[in-house]
Amino acid sequence: MTETMSEGVKILYKGAIDNIIFLKRQQWIITNYSLVVYAIMAALAKNATSVEKTILVVVSLCAFGYSAACMLHTQNTMKRLRASMSHIYQTYFSVEEREVYKLWQAAPGFWYTPLFIGGLIAANSTALAVTVYVIVRTPYLLSSVAT
Repeated sequence: MTETMSEGVKILYKGAIDNIIFLKRQQWIITNYSLVVYAIMAALAKNATSVEKTILVVVSLCAFGYSAACMLHTQNTMKRLRASMSHIYQTYFSVEEREVYKLWQAAPGFWYTPLFIGGLIAANSTALAVTVYVIVRTPYLLSSVAT
């Protein structure tokens, strides 16, 4: 027999779901802003000297590191929220209900959705590689400085 869910547990459960939805959206936003930063760095490379190109590469690497840290933080937070949801499933839903509704038998791990998080990190990594390539390969246009 399962316990009756109190109002507090219902609020925690809804909060966990809402937070997971929010964090998934944040992961997209983090990726999009990273891509914008890379595009800006590549555009700035057009008239950059070698020292400035080095700075652009460093800024791009820092942007990648920050975005990767943010992505991993959001993924870890979702893991904790899913653990709370799993506890609620085990406590307040019968075995039949868990089977019928396909609720987790145990809390999912960090890589619960590997294609999603892996895809975002791969997109970010690819964009970083292209950005660094463009920065390094863009010739310094001396004529644009002289005019």
